Amino acid sequence: MRYRQMAYVLMLFMMAGAIIGSGCSRKLDGPSRTKVQGIVTLDGQPFPEGTIRFVPQAPTTGPATTARILDGKFELSRQTGPIIGTHRVEIAEAPEAVPDPNDAAGVAAYLETQKKKPRKARANADRFQLKEHITATVSKEGPNEFRFDLSNRQSK
Repeated sequence: MRYRQMAYVLMLFMMAGAIIGSGCSRKLDGPSRTKVQGIVTLDGQPFPEGTIRFVPQAPTTGPATTARILDGKFELSRQTGPIIGTHRVEIAEAPEAVPDPNDAAGVAAYLETQKKKPRKARANADRFQLKEHITATVSKEGPNEFRFDLSNRQSK
């Protein structure tokens, strides 16, 4: 009798393992991503530092992705790049560096400059004007190299 109970329990464990194992071995298909790279300029010069974000637009659906812009260049690999389709492109400056909290003079100077700034930061749409529509169509075939030329509204 004890042998039958052990065999029954063993069979249940084997069936549970087979069910769980078959669910884990299935490949999860996510959205198709691809590599992108490009250049961002501000008034004809390389955009110093910031971020570029690709946000899917209908009928494209899926996650947005962000890349760092450094010296006017950005790049995203196939694993982290945007999904194939049409995207709204958002470009932002890098935030100001905050001084080391142990540097009393640096903190004081930083706080003084913050007092002179307007309380509500202006959106990048107010700061920059694109010379072209801010969308990008990412294709499966590539090469997916983009150029975005910005102009500084504050300098005009």
